[in-house]
Amino acid sequence: MLSPEPTKAPSDPAMHAPTSVVLQELLDQGVSTRRGIMAIHREYPYRDARWDGRLPETNLVADTAIILPLFYEMREEEQDYVINSLEEVSAMAR
Repeated sequence: MLSPEPTKAPSDPAMHAPTSVVLQELLDQGVSTRRGIMAIHREYPYRDARWDGRLPETNLVADTAIILPLFYEMREEEQDYVINSLEEVSAMAR
C-alpha cells in the first residue's frame, strides 16, 4: 500500500504530499509523469469558484492524481524501477 491509513477525511489535502513535489521527485529519479486529471470547472473559460465547494472529490483527484509511465514495450525491470521509485517518493512524502 502506498498511502498511509487515513486518519482524516479523504478529501483533506493535509493527507497528501503536494503533487508538484511528487512529480519533481519522480522526475529527479528519471521517471516522467504528468498530472492525472483536469477538472473542467477549473479551466478557463469555465472557471467559477462556486464549483470548488460542490466538487470536493473532483478537486481531490485533480490535485493528487498522476499518470505513470506504462507502455506495451515496457520491460519488467522498467516497471519495477517505476514502482520502486514511487514507493520511495511516497515514503519520503509521509
